Amino acid sequence: MPGVETGPGFTAACAFYCVLLVGVWALCLAALIAAGYEDTIEDVPRGTWALKLQNLIHHAVISTMAIAALLSDEVVLDAISCGDVTACQEAAALMIRDPASASISTFALAPVTVGYMAADVLLISQWNMKAAKSNTESMLMVVHHLLSVVCWPVAIVLDFCSRYVLILLSYEFSSIFLAVNWLLSTAGYKKGPAYLVSGFLFTIFFILVRLIGALPQLRAMWLAPPWLASSANYPGIYSWMTCASMALVVPHVLNFFWGYKVITGALALVCVKKTENKDEKDQDEADKGLITESSTCSSVE
Repeated sequence: MPGVETGPGFTAACAFYCVLLVGVWALCLAALIAAGYEDTIEDVPRGTWALKLQNLIHHAVISTMAIAALLSDEVVLDAISCGDVTACQEAAALMIRDPASASISTFALAPVTVGYMAADVLLISQWNMKAAKSNTESMLMVVHHLLSVVCWPVAIVLDFCSRYVLILLSYEFSSIFLAVNWLLSTAGYKKGPAYLVSGFLFTIFFILVRLIGALPQLRAMWLAPPWLASSANYPGIYSWMTCASMALVVPHVLNFFWGYKVITGALALVCVKKTENKDEKDQDEADKGLITESSTCSSVE
Protein backbone atom coordinates (compact mmCIF):
# COMPACT_ATOMS: atom_id res chain seq x y z
CA MET A 1 0.00 0.00 0.00
CA PRO A 2 1.22 3.57 -0.62
CA GLY A 3 3.07 4.97 2.37
CA VAL A 4 3.26 1.63 4.18
CA GLU A 5 6.94 2.28 4.96
CA THR A 6 5.88 5.08 7.30
CA GLY A 7 4.38 4.71 10.76
CA PRO A 8 0.96 6.18 9.89
CA GLY A 9 0.85 4.29 6.60
CA PHE A 10 1.71 0.96 8.20
CA THR A 11 -0.88 1.53 10.94
CA ALA A 12 -3.52 2.39 8.35
CA ALA A 13 -2.68 -0.77 6.37
CA CYS A 14 -2.97 -2.93 9.50
CA ALA A 15 -6.30 -1.33 10.39
CA PHE A 16 -7.57 -1.94 6.85
CA TYR A 17 -6.67 -5.63 6.98
CA CYS A 18 -8.14 -5.95 10.47
CA VAL A 19 -11.48 -4.68 9.18
CA LEU A 20 -11.14 -6.83 6.05
CA LEU A 21 -10.54 -10.02 8.04
CA VAL A 22 -13.40 -9.31 10.41
CA GLY A 23 -15.42 -8.95 7.21
CA VAL A 24 -14.11 -12.33 5.97
CA TRP A 25 -15.29 -13.87 9.25
CA ALA A 26 -18.71 -12.23 8.78
CA LEU A 27 -18.92 -13.59 5.22
CA CYS A 28 -18.04 -17.11 6.41
CA LEU A 29 -20.70 -16.80 9.11
CA ALA A 30 -23.24 -15.57 6.56
CA ALA A 31 -22.38 -18.52 4.31
CA LEU A 32 -23.00 -20.97 7.16
CA ILE A 33 -26.33 -19.29 7.93
CA ALA A 34 -27.32 -19.37 4.27
CA ALA A 35 -26.42 -23.07 4.16
CA GLY A 36 -29.01 -23.68 6.89
CA TYR A 37 -26.72 -24.46 9.82
CA GLU A 38 -28.11 -23.85 13.29
CA ASP A 39 -26.55 -21.65 16.00
CA THR A 40 -24.32 -24.57 16.95
CA ILE A 41 -22.73 -27.13 14.67
CA GLU A 42 -21.61 -30.33 16.39
CA ASP A 43 -22.05 -28.51 19.73
CA VAL A 44 -19.67 -25.72 18.64
CA PRO A 45 -20.98 -22.18 18.03
CA ARG A 46 -21.45 -21.24 14.41
CA GLY A 47 -19.26 -18.17 14.89
CA THR A 48 -16.32 -20.38 15.92
CA TRP A 49 -16.65 -22.36 12.70
CA ALA A 50 -16.63 -19.12 10.74
CA LEU A 51 -13.51 -17.98 12.59
CA LYS A 52 -11.69 -21.22 11.80
CA LEU A 53 -12.55 -20.82 8.12
CA GLN A 54 -11.22 -17.26 8.23
CA ASN A 55 -8.05 -18.54 9.91
CA LEU A 56 -7.60 -21.13 7.18
CA ILE A 57 -7.91 -18.51 4.43
CA HIS A 58 -5.36 -16.22 6.10
CA HIS A 59 -2.86 -19.00 6.77
CA ALA A 60 -3.04 -20.40 3.25
CA VAL A 61 -2.59 -17.03 1.52
CA ILE A 62 0.05 -15.45 3.74
CA SER A 63 2.24 -18.50 4.33
CA THR A 64 2.56 -19.41 0.65
CA MET A 65 3.34 -15.81 -0.29
CA ALA A 66 5.88 -15.52 2.55
CA ILE A 67 7.63 -18.73 1.50
CA ALA A 68 7.78 -17.47 -2.10
CA ALA A 69 9.26 -14.20 -0.82
CA LEU A 70 11.87 -16.00 1.30
CA LEU A 71 12.97 -18.11 -1.66
CA SER A 72 13.81 -14.91 -3.55
CA ASP A 73 15.48 -13.10 -0.64
CA GLU A 74 19.26 -13.51 -0.85
CA VAL A 75 19.88 -12.24 2.68
CA VAL A 76 17.61 -14.86 4.24
CA LEU A 77 18.93 -17.63 2.00
CA ASP A 78 22.52 -16.76 2.93
CA ALA A 79 21.63 -16.80 6.63
CA ILE A 80 20.10 -20.26 6.26
CA SER A 81 22.70 -21.87 3.98
CA CYS A 82 25.95 -20.20 5.10
CA GLY A 83 28.81 -22.63 5.66
CA ASP A 84 31.70 -21.11 7.62
CA VAL A 85 31.52 -18.86 10.69
CA THR A 86 32.62 -15.71 8.83
CA ALA A 87 29.90 -16.08 6.18
CA CYS A 88 27.31 -16.80 8.86
CA GLN A 89 28.33 -13.73 10.86
CA GLU A 90 28.06 -11.52 7.78
CA ALA A 91 24.65 -12.97 6.91
CA ALA A 92 23.48 -12.61 10.51
CA ALA A 93 24.46 -8.93 10.53
CA LEU A 94 22.42 -8.36 7.37
CA MET A 95 19.43 -10.08 8.98
CA ILE A 96 19.36 -7.18 11.43
CA ARG A 97 19.47 -4.67 8.60
CA ASP A 98 20.65 -4.80 5.02
CA PRO A 99 21.82 -1.29 4.03
CA ALA A 100 21.51 -2.22 0.36
CA SER A 101 17.80 -3.01 0.41
CA ALA A 102 14.87 -3.33 2.80
CA SER A 103 12.52 -6.30 2.58
CA ILE A 104 9.71 -5.04 0.36
CA SER A 105 7.86 -8.35 0.80
CA THR A 106 7.64 -7.74 4.54
CA PHE A 107 6.06 -4.33 3.93
CA ALA A 108 3.44 -6.05 1.78
CA LEU A 109 2.67 -9.10 3.93
CA ALA A 110 3.22 -8.10 7.57
CA PRO A 111 0.27 -5.64 7.73
CA VAL A 112 -2.05 -8.46 6.68
CA THR A 113 -1.01 -10.69 9.57
CA VAL A 114 -0.88 -7.84 12.09
CA GLY A 115 -4.43 -7.03 11.00
CA TYR A 116 -5.35 -10.71 11.30
CA MET A 117 -4.02 -10.88 14.86
CA ALA A 118 -5.89 -7.72 15.83
CA ALA A 119 -9.07 -9.16 14.33
CA ASP A 120 -8.49 -12.45 16.14
CA VAL A 121 -8.28 -10.64 19.49
CA LEU A 122 -11.39 -8.62 18.65
CA LEU A 123 -13.19 -11.88 17.92
CA ILE A 124 -11.95 -13.63 21.07
CA SER A 125 -15.57 -14.31 22.06
CA GLN A 126 -15.68 -16.72 19.11
CA TRP A 127 -12.69 -18.77 20.28
CA ASN A 128 -13.44 -22.35 21.23
CA MET A 129 -12.72 -21.81 24.94
CA LYS A 130 -14.95 -24.65 26.21
CA ALA A 131 -12.90 -27.28 24.39
CA ALA A 132 -9.66 -26.22 26.08
CA LYS A 133 -8.56 -28.12 29.17
CA SER A 134 -7.13 -24.89 30.59
CA ASN A 135 -6.81 -21.24 29.65
CA THR A 136 -3.00 -21.47 29.38
CA GLU A 137 -2.92 -21.94 25.60
CA SER A 138 -5.47 -19.18 25.03
CA MET A 139 -3.51 -16.76 27.22
CA LEU A 140 -0.27 -17.65 25.40
CA MET A 141 -1.98 -16.96 22.08
CA VAL A 142 -3.25 -13.58 23.31
CA VAL A 143 0.27 -12.68 24.52
CA HIS A 144 1.70 -13.82 21.17
CA HIS A 145 -0.79 -11.67 19.25
CA LEU A 146 -0.30 -8.56 21.39
CA LEU A 147 3.50 -8.76 21.27
CA SER A 148 3.41 -9.14 17.50
CA VAL A 149 0.97 -6.25 17.04
CA VAL A 150 3.21 -3.99 19.13
CA CYS A 151 6.67 -5.12 17.96
CA TRP A 152 6.29 -5.96 14.29
CA PRO A 153 5.33 -2.46 13.06
CA VAL A 154 8.39 -0.98 14.81
CA ALA A 155 10.69 -3.65 13.37
CA ILE A 156 9.41 -3.13 9.85
CA VAL A 157 8.99 0.64 9.66
CA LEU A 158 12.42 1.25 11.23
CA ASP A 159 13.92 -1.66 9.25
CA PHE A 160 15.30 -3.43 12.29
CA CYS A 161 15.14 -7.25 12.11
CA SER A 162 12.30 -7.06 9.59
CA ARG A 163 13.45 -10.22 7.78
CA TYR A 164 12.97 -12.21 10.97
CA VAL A 165 9.34 -11.14 10.78
CA LEU A 166 9.11 -12.41 7.19
CA ILE A 167 10.32 -15.83 8.36
CA LEU A 168 7.73 -15.83 11.13
CA LEU A 169 5.03 -15.21 8.52
CA SER A 170 6.07 -18.40 6.73
CA TYR A 171 5.38 -20.34 9.95
CA GLU A 172 1.67 -20.09 9.23
CA PHE A 173 2.11 -22.85 6.65
CA SER A 174 1.86 -25.50 9.35
CA SER A 175 -1.21 -23.70 10.70
CA ILE A 176 -3.06 -24.54 7.48
CA PHE A 177 -3.21 -28.18 8.55
CA LEU A 178 -3.99 -27.23 12.15
CA ALA A 179 -7.12 -25.44 10.94
CA VAL A 180 -8.03 -28.38 8.70
CA ASN A 181 -7.51 -30.75 11.65
CA TRP A 182 -9.91 -28.72 13.75
CA LEU A 183 -12.57 -28.64 11.03
CA LEU A 184 -12.34 -32.40 10.41
CA SER A 185 -12.21 -33.32 14.08
CA THR A 186 -15.10 -31.10 15.10
CA ALA A 187 -17.16 -32.34 12.16
CA GLY A 188 -16.78 -35.91 13.44
CA TYR A 189 -14.12 -37.18 11.03
CA LYS A 190 -11.30 -37.59 13.55
CA LYS A 191 -11.03 -41.29 12.81
CA GLY A 192 -11.14 -40.85 9.06
CA PRO A 193 -8.18 -41.01 6.65
CA ALA A 194 -8.37 -37.29 5.84
CA TYR A 195 -7.75 -36.38 9.47
CA LEU A 196 -4.80 -38.76 9.69
CA VAL A 197 -3.22 -37.31 6.55
CA SER A 198 -3.82 -33.72 7.67
CA GLY A 199 -2.51 -34.50 11.16
CA PHE A 200 0.60 -36.13 9.69
CA LEU A 201 1.26 -33.12 7.46
CA PHE A 202 0.71 -30.73 10.36
CA THR A 203 3.19 -32.60 12.56
CA ILE A 204 5.81 -32.84 9.80
CA PHE A 205 5.58 -29.19 8.76
CA PHE A 206 5.45 -27.97 12.37
CA ILE A 207 8.72 -29.78 13.05
CA LEU A 208 10.34 -28.73 9.77
CA VAL A 209 9.19 -25.12 9.64
CA ARG A 210 8.84 -24.06 13.26
CA LEU A 211 11.37 -26.23 15.12
CA ILE A 212 14.14 -27.14 12.67
CA GLY A 213 13.55 -23.84 10.85
CA ALA A 214 14.22 -22.01 14.10
CA LEU A 215 17.82 -23.27 14.29
CA PRO A 216 19.33 -20.99 11.56
CA GLN A 217 17.52 -18.02 13.12
CA LEU A 218 18.79 -18.79 16.61
CA ARG A 219 22.28 -19.23 15.17
CA ALA A 220 22.03 -15.82 13.49
CA MET A 221 20.82 -14.24 16.73
CA TRP A 222 23.74 -15.85 18.54
CA LEU A 223 26.32 -14.62 16.02
CA ALA A 224 24.82 -11.13 15.68
CA PRO A 225 22.50 -10.47 18.62
CA PRO A 226 20.03 -7.71 17.73
CA TRP A 227 19.84 -6.72 21.41
CA LEU A 228 23.58 -5.86 21.31
CA ALA A 229 23.36 -3.80 18.12
CA SER A 230 24.60 -0.21 18.26
CA SER A 231 23.72 2.95 16.40
CA ALA A 232 27.28 3.05 15.11
CA ASN A 233 26.64 -0.06 13.00
CA TYR A 234 22.94 0.53 12.42
CA PRO A 235 22.18 4.27 12.21
CA GLY A 236 18.79 5.36 13.45
CA ILE A 237 18.20 2.67 16.06
CA TYR A 238 17.49 3.42 19.69
CA SER A 239 18.36 1.59 22.88
CA TRP A 240 14.71 0.68 23.48
CA MET A 241 14.64 -1.01 20.06
CA THR A 242 17.55 -3.27 20.94
CA CYS A 243 15.85 -4.20 24.21
CA ALA A 244 12.58 -4.87 22.41
CA SER A 245 14.37 -7.14 19.93
CA MET A 246 14.61 -9.75 22.69
CA ALA A 247 10.96 -10.45 21.87
CA LEU A 248 12.24 -12.27 18.75
CA VAL A 249 13.04 -15.21 21.01
CA VAL A 250 9.47 -15.43 22.35
CA PRO A 251 7.92 -17.09 19.24
CA HIS A 252 10.58 -19.79 19.38
CA VAL A 253 9.95 -20.42 23.08
CA LEU A 254 6.22 -20.73 22.36
CA ASN A 255 6.87 -23.00 19.38
CA PHE A 256 9.04 -25.32 21.48
CA PHE A 257 6.24 -25.39 24.07
CA TRP A 258 3.63 -26.18 21.42
CA GLY A 259 6.08 -28.51 19.67
CA TYR A 260 6.22 -30.72 22.75
CA LYS A 261 2.43 -30.93 22.75
CA VAL A 262 2.34 -31.60 18.99
CA ILE A 263 4.87 -34.44 19.16
CA THR A 264 3.36 -36.09 22.25
CA GLY A 265 -0.10 -35.75 20.69
CA ALA A 266 1.10 -37.43 17.49
CA LEU A 267 2.70 -40.26 19.47
CA ALA A 268 -0.51 -40.70 21.45
CA LEU A 269 -2.53 -40.89 18.22
CA VAL A 270 -0.16 -43.52 16.80
CA CYS A 271 -0.43 -45.53 20.01
CA VAL A 272 -4.22 -45.34 19.98
CA LYS A 273 -4.26 -46.63 16.40
CA LYS A 274 -1.92 -49.49 17.31
CA THR A 275 -4.09 -50.30 20.32
CA GLU A 276 -7.26 -50.32 18.23
CA ASN A 277 -5.67 -52.55 15.59
CA LYS A 278 -4.28 -54.94 18.21
CA ASP A 279 -7.58 -55.05 20.07
CA GLU A 280 -9.37 -55.92 16.83
CA LYS A 281 -6.81 -58.66 16.12
CA ASP A 282 -7.06 -59.99 19.68
CA GLN A 283 -10.84 -59.99 19.46
CA ASP A 284 -10.68 -61.97 16.24
CA GLU A 285 -8.35 -64.48 17.86
CA ALA A 286 -10.54 -64.61 20.98
CA ASP A 287 -13.55 -65.31 18.80
CA LYS A 288 -11.61 -68.23 17.35
CA GLY A 289 -10.76 -69.49 20.86
CA LEU A 290 -7.03 -68.76 20.50
CA ILE A 291 -6.75 -66.32 23.45
CA THR A 292 -8.98 -65.12 26.24
CA GLU A 293 -7.73 -61.60 26.90
CA SER A 294 -6.63 -58.69 24.77
CA SER A 295 -3.59 -56.53 25.44
CA THR A 296 -3.35 -52.79 25.10
CA CYS A 297 -0.69 -50.22 24.26
CA SER A 298 0.00 -48.06 27.28
CA SER A 299 3.43 -46.62 26.56
CA VAL A 300 2.02 -43.23 25.52
CA GLU A 301 -1.11 -41.74 27.07
